[in-house]
Amino acid sequence: MRLRISHPEKGFGEDALDNDPDLMNITEDNYYKNVVLCMIRDYRQELRNLGKTPGKSWNPRFPPNRVNAFYHPQENTIYVLAGILQQPMFSSRNLLAHNYGAIGSLIGHEIIHGFDATGSQFDSHGNLRNWWEDEDKERFQNATQCFIDQYNNYTYPQLKGKTYVKQNATNSVGEIVADSCGIKQSYHAYRKLVSQVGEEEKLLSGLGLSPDQLFFVGYAQAWCSKETNAALIARLLSRSHPHATYRILSTLWNFPEFSQTFNCSLGSPMNPERKCSLFGD
Repeated sequence: MRLRISHPEKGFGEDALDNDPDLMNITEDNYYKNVVLCMIRDYRQELRNLGKTPGKSWNPRFPPNRVNAFYHPQENTIYVLAGILQQPMFSSRNLLAHNYGAIGSLIGHEIIHGFDATGSQFDSHGNLRNWWEDEDKERFQNATQCFIDQYNNYTYPQLKGKTYVKQNATNSVGEIVADSCGIKQSYHAYRKLVSQVGEEEKLLSGLGLSPDQLFFVGYAQAWCSKETNAALIARLLSRSHPHATYRILSTLWNFPEFSQTFNCSLGSPMNPERKCSLFGD
């Protein structure tokens, strides 16, 4: 699995654009023409890549300015674009705990997609080939059923009474599982780093948060959002990702280290007795 961060090492920046023959005719007063020229450039790049092993270089269809991170199964590559390397996901001024909770969990999320029901359909070279045994598929389905049941039993507080608004939990389970496993991988990576270099400041001045608590705050802040009920309904009925509210809550209530860090009593909303886990603790 490859990891591409921010932007391509070559062919990026003003100098590269100035010397690109496909973009020589870019002007300030013809937006439509500029878009067409960029599309032609991308198409020509795709043609140049025919016959080459996917993922050997930065895919031109993924411009660095986009606010996004994703796993590309045909390339077996994770892209973390420059546009997302800013607050609230990342800052060089943040404590490590905050960055690991935010961008670290997101990268963990994308790694998991390489090993889920979709990722299992592609081999390490991006070829369409199922590398799971029948037993692997059965165990995966059994483990993910717990997440499906949880989501089916959840009602968004702002939509009480609107029983017709229900996202298909089966279609969303891949994202829910990736969130749950992604934060676990990032947290363990953070704790491993701490064991090697030592703890950061025990408490943040004025906040009273330990580094571990800040890790989880960083995760939640990364998904904090505000939208109208109409926008929420449209999202739930048209997309596979759950709303940020559920992405935060379900990920944390299924993670024992969260309830331990914040001393949530067993049986409370954020520390249920039955927790879902894909790979075990």
